[in-house]
Amino acid sequence: MKNIIRRPLILLTVAYCCILIFLDMRGFWHIPATHPLLLKIGIPTDIACVIRTAPESKPYGIVFDADTSVLPPATIRVNAYGAVPLLAPGSRVTLHGILKHPSARRNPGGFDYALYLSRQNIYYIFYADRITVTENLSVSWYQSLPARIRAWTVQSIAALVREDTASILVPMLIGDTSLLEPEIKKAFIDAGVMHVLVVSGMNVAYCSLIFLWLFRLAGLKRRFAALGTIPCIILYVLVTGGNPPVVRAGVMAVTLILSLALAREPLIYQSLALAAAGILIINPQSLFTASFQLSFAATIGIVYLYPIFMVPFKKTPRPFTGVGQAIGAVFAASAAAQIAVLPLMAYYFNKISLIGFLSNLFIVPLTGLITVAGTVLIIAAGIAHVIAVPCAFICDYLILLLKYLVDFFARAPHATIHVPTPSLVTIVFYYVFWLLLFKPRLRFLLLAAIVVFVGYQTAQYYHTKDKVTVTFLDVGTGDAIHIAFPGDRHWLIDGGGEPGRDSGMKIICPYLWARGVRKIDRIFITHPDPAHYGGLAAVFDTFPVGAVSYNADVSAEPKFVALMDMINRKKIFAKEIWAGDEFFVAGCSMTVLSPAVMGANADDNCLVMLLNAYGKKILFTGDASASEQISLAQSTATLVADYLQVPGHGKQPIAPAFLKKVSPNRLIVSSNTVSMIELSQ
Repeated sequence: MKNIIRRPLILLTVAYCCILIFLDMRGFWHIPATHPLLLKIGIPTDIACVIRTAPESKPYGIVFDADTSVLPPATIRVNAYGAVPLLAPGSRVTLHGILKHPSARRNPGGFDYALYLSRQNIYYIFYADRITVTENLSVSWYQSLPARIRAWTVQSIAALVREDTASILVPMLIGDTSLLEPEIKKAFIDAGVMHVLVVSGMNVAYCSLIFLWLFRLAGLKRRFAALGTIPCIILYVLVTGGNPPVVRAGVMAVTLILSLALAREPLIYQSLALAAAGILIINPQSLFTASFQLSFAATIGIVYLYPIFMVPFKKTPRPFTGVGQAIGAVFAASAAAQIAVLPLMAYYFNKISLIGFLSNLFIVPLTGLITVAGTVLIIAAGIAHVIAVPCAFICDYLILLLKYLVDFFARAPHATIHVPTPSLVTIVFYYVFWLLLFKPRLRFLLLAAIVVFVGYQTAQYYHTKDKVTVTFLDVGTGDAIHIAFPGDRHWLIDGGGEPGRDSGMKIICPYLWARGVRKIDRIFITHPDPAHYGGLAAVFDTFPVGAVSYNADVSAEPKFVALMDMINRKKIFAKEIWAGDEFFVAGCSMTVLSPAVMGANADDNCLVMLLNAYGKKILFTGDASASEQISLAQSTATLVADYLQVPGHGKQPIAPAFLKKVSPNRLIVSSNTVSMIELSQ
């Protein structure tokens, strides 16, 4: 407490963060309700704007942000397709295309692109099919210098090393991911070392040390060499695009260097507070981004836990002292960072790396060598090509070794695991636990926190242990319905599969991961249309499945034959079901009502099923046609249900006789919306 009072910047930064959280909870940042751009949503239009960011290459074209000329000012994300003119920040252009709102999260566990962009103060996306440059504004040399250095660096690396080497070396050095292949990115994520492909504090540290060494080599005294390093750090931050992790690390590095130059004691937490305050003053919404939170959590974790984790390695026997402490330093830093970001990784990505503690022992030191070699390569390329060639040769083989290690660790069994989304209470308790664990005088607070947390978790368990939860996911055409029973039992009805939408990997699996589902006990396939089961291949690939019950009419579909091959390879029990079949679990039952016979209309062959959970009933109609509804109303003695799924995801009419027979209290539309029903004893 005394340290905080003596360093008020920390207290002021925390207070400022609290104010930002309060403003966000009150909806301070939102789309203006009367903005002129709202009138242009969804119609072909022309918009005049000024390019804000350097265009980034994509497989389909380019992406950049631009400031519109309408008032009040607004920033838009532009996706340009096909051939586009040469563009640069500051140019005035006229865009022709369609303006839309970014897509919001449609299902639990899905990515909220609209929220992601709103944190950057971007509320509109413009899909441009034509761009006309109206004015190329002149930019001073010092304003264009970072962009020119960035472009020259990418071109030099691409010209000197192999293509696969450049795709990794460029993002490692300057953060440009335009050359990065999705397969390589996935391998780094699975190996728990994705952070080495993101420009961060480690890069700034290497940059500082390299230029400090060069200035010392040139004969400058320590103080002047340190001060001369500051402009190099600032330029590097600008060249890398000024991302929050780099800005934070740059501010910290400059603060530490100034402290050393002035012969003062470096203040780590003060420097962190200064970096956070600077970033949040420029863009307050950075506080709510995963990048900002992960960056500061990792840094604080290293600062706080590194000295504690290094204690055992300082007692290494004398002959092995140097090697032991070197290994310990890598392990301590890696472990401290991963422990600090673990709950945030679980919250944002429902994934944590188990192999990361081991892989970082080998990959982080190698990454340091590659960063130094890459920096020397760039400097050599600016001096003479003949000097750069041997540097490029070294980089090629270092990257080759890096790829081998990454692939090795990524293929390890259970390298990463999926976890449910932790609650805010769980995240807070996690950090309180680590904060108090090494404070002997505050052990009583740690014990109190554990008691409170255990009590909270127990209350949550008893609140949900007897509930059946039915969730209708939004997969467009088709259905995907998850039923969670007590005892961690799960059923899935259909799996979407609308053409052009990977409903399995992008919707169903993220939802199941977020809910903490580890196994699907039974999957029902109700309809011969692939839109009802096209997304299930990803589910079979990702989750253990106990059994598959499918409509007999589905088996004739070619796409279902391929799915059945996968089911057979995985040795999953699969069986046709008909009207009258019943399934029981956790005191609940599912009864198949139709079809009893195959009809000429494909929708007449849709399975209609009735769930009875503790006396409450839900009727799942799928794509049942009007004729099938009437047939059910006439042939089924008891068809009353509390909830009725509107056939065809809300797009098919309900036969009056069928609606009267069912007499539901509530109708469920399973298209363009997510519905959740909780049934309890």
